[in-house]
Amino acid sequence: MTWINRISLAATLLTALVCLLGSPTVLPAPSAEASAASPDAIVKRINSVRRARHLPIVRTSPSLRRSAHRYASDMVRGGYFAHLRRIRASGRFNYLGEVLARASRPPTAAWTVRAWMRSPTHRAVLTNRRYRWVGIGRRGGSRGNMVVGHFGAR
Repeated sequence: MTWINRISLAATLLTALVCLLGSPTVLPAPSAEASAASPDAIVKRINSVRRARHLPIVRTSPSLRRSAHRYASDMVRGGYFAHLRRIRASGRFNYLGEVLARASRPPTAAWTVRAWMRSPTHRAVLTNRRYRWVGIGRRGGSRGNMVVGHFGAR
């Protein structure tokens, strides 16, 4: 058995033991590739939060998704992390909001939404009853992994 197989087996056994004992805090972090969240996974997490608060779910908007992806790419290219630019989505939205997250490794959907919910201003966007549409953009680079959420109401 190679050392990689031994490590994999040990991690699997440790995970099973931890699950049986009920202590998720000692679980090893998944690999960066396995933990990277898709935009759809992030939207599902957002909708779980909204359902728990008896709010309408948000649906993915291609226009907001493109806008969020462009902004995440711009932040990675420009080496900044801030709400600096106007949301550029089609003119069908009359009310817009934005949330940002940055991580050194590709973040999971759970980590991303949990981070947003810990911030009062980001939580206000995620739980705003007016929003019915969302677009999530992700981009990784040497300056970090950016996640952008653009929300819209018509």
